[in-house]
Amino acid sequence: MRVINIYIEGKSDLLFMSHFLNTHFNFVFELDTKSIKACSTNNPNLKIALQSFTPNTGQGGIDNKKIKALINEIKTVNEQIGIESILIIDADTPDHKSPKGGFCSRKEYLDELLKEAEFKYFIVPTNKDNGNLEVILDSIVSAKGKAFYSCLSDYINGLLDLKNENIPQYILDNPNLTKEKINWYIYMMLGKSTKNKEGVANAEIWDLSSAHLGPLKTFFNEVLV
Repeated sequence: MRVINIYIEGKSDLLFMSHFLNTHFNFVFELDTKSIKACSTNNPNLKIALQSFTPNTGQGGIDNKKIKALINEIKTVNEQIGIESILIIDADTPDHKSPKGGFCSRKEYLDELLKEAEFKYFIVPTNKDNGNLEVILDSIVSAKGKAFYSCLSDYINGLLDLKNENIPQYILDNPNLTKEKINWYIYMMLGKSTKNKEGVANAEIWDLSSAHLGPLKTFFNEVLV
């Protein structure tokens, strides 16, 4: 059996990626959101495991230490027993450190790591732009949610336009509010229901047929053949 380990950053990435792979490639996953792991269950010829960059602890997020430990695992374990490895990693922005963010810097960093171990990678959101999962979600709001999301965007822009002493401390500490906008959208669209807990994978509020997902779909069409 062919086995592919796909390493992602956190819980939201796990939920989104499992939903994406189910929608476009018919893989059904058994999820363990506590440890940030998932395993496909329906293909007898190809097993896909989704897990965080720290698979032994289930902690999300990335830094140089986590990535280097993962590269060592790929080199000393995965390659030896024939497991293929894929890294799905945010481009982030140039402000991000350890490793340095921005698409060009992140790509350069990963290409250097390819000298140590064999893996394939996709840099979120498009394999050419800065950003993260929230940038993808911002571009694939469903038809049902577009009217509200437009109002929410206007509200966010109004907050970010506040000047001087009128700026709340939270905005000073979080001058982007992209994550907050996505979380507010999910909460308002789904309400106080169990669906809210897995909102980034809810087909009612995201359009997974969007052309914005073309680069990610193309990548998986190539690596899953």
